[in-house]
Amino acid sequence: MIISNIPIIEIPPQTEIFRTQLIKARTGTIRKNGIKTSPPSMFGRYSVKDSACAYFADSKFTALLEAHFRRDVAVCNLSALAAREISHFETTQSVRLAYLCGLEEAYPFLQATRYAQTQILAQRFWDAGLDGVQWASVQHPGHSCICLFQRAFGAVKLQSAMPLVNKKRKILLNGAIMAARRAGVVIVPD
Repeated sequence: MIISNIPIIEIPPQTEIFRTQLIKARTGTIRKNGIKTSPPSMFGRYSVKDSACAYFADSKFTALLEAHFRRDVAVCNLSALAAREISHFETTQSVRLAYLCGLEEAYPFLQATRYAQTQILAQRFWDAGLDGVQWASVQHPGHSCICLFQRAFGAVKLQSAMPLVNKKRKILLNGAIMAARRAGVVIVPD
């Protein structure tokens, strides 16, 4: 797993990024500038041992596909979606990222579920002082995802958030309906 000459890119201020996250934060949740995420853990594709990470996508649709309507998901519970919101963020300052888009053909592990390998890369990027990683979306070809390390949480600001489910009417947000239909995922009531 040797990847040399990984490009470093700088995302400028006012870049829009999106994520789904819990509406109500759990105990122990890390919160900053509208980001609500788990404390440091080694569960994510680009997790590092010394930092919480927040995962974003370049579009709302990509965020929904990556978080809830993945290729390996056939059914999703309405209650799981009802606990979440789609959040729109904007960068307030430049963010430096390792840019892995386009390297998937040479290094298939970048899109595999063998996270130990991608976590080794992420640790290298963290140790080098980068703010995170950008890679090609596995779920939405032509789009990308971003993992921001906690050191960069101050470089983004929440612009808006909308629940995925209208609780009064018990219906999904139109974007979530479209993502579920296009992904072929069935939404079931609890």
